[in-house]
Amino acid sequence: MVDIQRSRYFMLRFQDEQQLDLRALLRGQIETSAGIELLAISALTDSEQRVTPAEIELLARIPAEPWQPLVRLATEIGVRAERLEALVRKGLAISTANDRDLKRLREREEAFRRTHWNPQAAVYHLMIRYPTGLDRKADRSLIDIEAMAAGSPQAIENWIERHGEPPSPFYRWRDAHSTPEHGTQTQSPHAADSIKLPLKTKRGSLYRALEQRRTVRCFNHDAPIALSDLATLLYYVFGCHGYAHLSSTHTILHRTSPSGGSLHPIEAYALVQHVSGLEPGLYHYHTRRHALDLIRLLARAQTERLAIEMAAGQAFVASAPVLLALTARFDRNFWKYRENVKTHSVVLLDAGHLSQTFQLVASDHGLGAFFVAHDADVVEQALGLDGIEQGAVALVGCGKPVSDSPDFGIDFIDFVPGQTDI
Repeated sequence: MVDIQRSRYFMLRFQDEQQLDLRALLRGQIETSAGIELLAISALTDSEQRVTPAEIELLARIPAEPWQPLVRLATEIGVRAERLEALVRKGLAISTANDRDLKRLREREEAFRRTHWNPQAAVYHLMIRYPTGLDRKADRSLIDIEAMAAGSPQAIENWIERHGEPPSPFYRWRDAHSTPEHGTQTQSPHAADSIKLPLKTKRGSLYRALEQRRTVRCFNHDAPIALSDLATLLYYVFGCHGYAHLSSTHTILHRTSPSGGSLHPIEAYALVQHVSGLEPGLYHYHTRRHALDLIRLLARAQTERLAIEMAAGQAFVASAPVLLALTARFDRNFWKYRENVKTHSVVLLDAGHLSQTFQLVASDHGLGAFFVAHDADVVEQALGLDGIEQGAVALVGCGKPVSDSPDFGIDFIDFVPGQTDI
């Protein structure tokens, strides 16, 4: 006997579209009319599919729990069992059927529930991935964005011509909240005051690292990173520097970056390409032992190809001596903040904190660093992760810059607040 339940992890949305009038087309005329399409976004299938109002009515008759006998429920509703099975294949319901594909969908549902994902966060997390089979070479906007990132003046001018000038680099609240009719500011206590702050320059390695921090995407292909430098990076960014027992079974760690709930769910996996004393391959940073656990060795050509695929097709990463895939152990955060809609965003903030610390430590060692978009499916497949209990959230890397002008030849001009006019 096969049982059925409604999935908790899907959302519905409407999409406006222009529909071709077939009757007019048969008369030799081309006419369109506005139409509305109903789409279901399933976290179980990682896809968006068309659904009909009738299918939505059927879903409303399928309880999320407890399990219901599929055939009996279909009889009660007055439809054929195949109609309900179609909803299962779309990832809108789950069943106990032994079919391989349906079993995989059920296991994903069970993993989401076991990890305590919030339904909206689960759908968001999975739908922001790059679509499977994305042809980046055929996507004109991606090519343009990469050319802009490389500092191409022509690419920037072309983008501005199509999309207009960018918003100002500076923002002033008083200007944004002026009254349209009279041009006066919204009144608040001391609204007319602008208090100039003292400007004091600081010395020391921290402030030097802050000033020297640059996003670098051109690396010396023949210059390896010293193992000691990589070890320092890992220890001062992801290492454990203290601990506290909150109960007999709950221990929290102290790291150099903050973490929501002091849970520190982010793990670091190293794709090593050119590090002195290390064979190229994939490694996991074992925080407890301050060690790199080998996942598998790879040839240099394999690491370069994997690096590009992990970075969603961005070729510059092939020259980076090491990339670090940051993954989140969602089950650790969701253990405390169960099915909370904000927890997922806190996990992403954790990755952001670590990325900034990584940039500063790299700068202090004379290394250029970057933070880049990633293809979660590629990263998770390479590391053997399910994307639900643990999944990829960020990608960083570093190496020795190819020249003294690491930012594609961009030379930043000193800026003094209140004096420099841009």
